[in-house]
Amino acid sequence: MQLDIIHKQGDQKIKMHQSYPKNKNSLSAEYDLKKDLLEFVLKNSNTEILIIDYKYFPKFEKIYDKLPMIKKVIVYDAPKNFNFTNKIIDFQEILLDDFKNPNIDVRNFHPLEILYTSGTTGRPKGVLYRNYYTL
Repeated sequence: MQLDIIHKQGDQKIKMHQSYPKNKNSLSAEYDLKKDLLEFVLKNSNTEILIIDYKYFPKFEKIYDKLPMIKKVIVYDAPKNFNFTNKIIDFQEILLDDFKNPNIDVRNFHPLEILYTSGTTGRPKGVLYRNYYTL
């Protein structure tokens, strides 16, 4: 399993790390996009796995039904009485899992991350970075 993250950098950017070859995205939401912009970024990035802090979950929950491509939501720091389902799981659950190396051949031309602007002047714009820039 690969844990990929989107996070805030000031108030200007969020980063999305994309795993290869499955092109699945995980999201650790630590930013304050309005729900329509959050929906846009999640759809535009083809996010399938979302990692989100519980304090942002109510905002996400309002748009969840518009995001059928999201197969799994992992909630960090949820209260003990939170109602988890088979699609919405506790972050602690992945920590307890027996991880195995997925043995993925990562190449310099494979996608690494999508960097989005904050969307203050319109829809956020994403730029795809490849491993070439970091390897």
